[in-house]
Amino acid sequence: MIRRFWTVLAFSVASLPLAAAVSLSPRSLLTVPGAAPLALAPVPGGVVACLGERLLLLGPGGEVRRSLPVGAPCAGLSVSPGGAYALTRTGTQVSVWRLGDGVRLARLDTPGVTGAGFSGPQDLLIGSAQGIERVSLASLARSAPAGEAVGALVTAPDGLRAVVTRAGRVQLLDTATLGVQSAMTCAAPCTLGPVTFSADGRSVAVQAGGELYALRAGYPASVVVRRAEAGGAALSGLPRRDGSVLVLRAGQLEVRDLQTGHREQVRPLSGLQPAPVALTPAERVLSVQGGVLQDSAADLSAPRALLTLPAALTGGGLDPATGEPLTLLPGGALTGGPRALAQNVFAVQTMNRFTWLLTADGSGGLALRTLSGGRQGTAAGLRTATRLSVNHWGNHAAVWDDARLVVVAQKTGKAVASLAVPGAARVTVSPDATRAYVFPRTGDPAVVLTANAKRFALPVLAGARYADVQISGQGQFAYVKAGGGLDLYRPGQRSPFAALPTASDREGAVRYSPDSRLLAAVTRADDGWHLSLLDTDTGRVTAAGPVLADHPAFLAWSPDSRRLTVGAGLGTAVNNVTVFDVQ
Repeated sequence: MIRRFWTVLAFSVASLPLAAAVSLSPRSLLTVPGAAPLALAPVPGGVVACLGERLLLLGPGGEVRRSLPVGAPCAGLSVSPGGAYALTRTGTQVSVWRLGDGVRLARLDTPGVTGAGFSGPQDLLIGSAQGIERVSLASLARSAPAGEAVGALVTAPDGLRAVVTRAGRVQLLDTATLGVQSAMTCAAPCTLGPVTFSADGRSVAVQAGGELYALRAGYPASVVVRRAEAGGAALSGLPRRDGSVLVLRAGQLEVRDLQTGHREQVRPLSGLQPAPVALTPAERVLSVQGGVLQDSAADLSAPRALLTLPAALTGGGLDPATGEPLTLLPGGALTGGPRALAQNVFAVQTMNRFTWLLTADGSGGLALRTLSGGRQGTAAGLRTATRLSVNHWGNHAAVWDDARLVVVAQKTGKAVASLAVPGAARVTVSPDATRAYVFPRTGDPAVVLTANAKRFALPVLAGARYADVQISGQGQFAYVKAGGGLDLYRPGQRSPFAALPTASDREGAVRYSPDSRLLAAVTRADDGWHLSLLDTDTGRVTAAGPVLADHPAFLAWSPDSRRLTVGAGLGTAVNNVTVFDVQ
């Protein structure tokens, strides 16, 4: 039975016409609420948000009108005056989207970009270490960068002004002339935090250098919250027409004088996040409280929920007894559906019929435990360990730190091997637990015998550089290349018989099905991340899923190999776990 926190999708994904008939169809979606990377911009009749790796257009009641995969984590968001276009910035690109139909109009390669935004209805500013350049959206003509190196750049909603950091100062610029209208020397390295413009765009509150500053066009800048008061915490300030600044701290709201910084009011607000936050032209406040995006009055009273945010996940798996997805949240909370199952969990992994947890033991150490039916079983106590890896059958788990690797058997709960693995980044234990494949952060990978610690080079093609491996129950190897791509090796062979150049090299992005017939791999395409299934006999892609909203935090097969749970939402929805039927 599908519980109320599931949404059933009545569509399927056409398999690629490449191999035997296997289908990969979204069965259901799950949203686990929590903190999520988010940027906000109000538009007429709604809100534009950049959530992780997707661009959202929300209606006035928070309804999702459009969800577009950006293709990489969003590092910045700007909306054109009038709200016709949205700009998203990633690590190396700036893209412009037409919100009316979701079409990406431009994708600009911008290596070293530090900020970007609209300076007019169809004009952009892009900041970098080379200075500030102008771009015309109509022609995509780009000017040569001018001025000093820019550490950060954020433009106002009306496009008339921009905040930049450069040469140890935070400045308010006129975007037409790039003339400085107000400035402040930072008290510490001028790292830019939250930036919020007033409703008329003439004032802006900026966290930089550990302090909160107010900059006003044509007036001297002022310090609203000094470094000693801030205490290193994140702050947001909302400049208001009455000359005050609404200051948001974690769980607390303050009202301060814009010019003097005098604190006039303070009020606790449970679950309030200091960022993201935005002011609408009517001086309503968009903020996040308790994992919910909300619209409230100017003093944050009478909040109206718009959207429950899907939490950023750090891992997950399945409960073997129920098949229910498990999700690991930042901070170590493990959930099963809507229930909290455990705290202080460092890692979780499901393989075949077993799920393992690396948790705190309550006395300063760590414990390796199995989980089934929502209950934890005792496995082994550990002094130190930071990483977890489970073999194909799920009957042996490896944990390690920067010095040693310990292999624990599920049947006895005891360590069966302890090996020196200095600097190990990733480890895979063979299905029979006789070998550990160790991939160090530097140096050459090796195969280590668990019985006597003897080491051998990887049995692979000469010159190949790999960062990880998965081993099927039939002895097939899926070696993941450093930088992306994978090679498939049959047992006993030293040359790959198939390759998938678009496979992700992130940990946990490749998993064999329990019956070893299929290999699931997260793959990169022009529009973002996808899930691909390979036939292990032929090495060919036999099915591919729709674009995902983010890179999956985990992949977990059901024991019968008929379902695959993915720790990512669909690119066209707002969720963070997707369950696929595999037929």
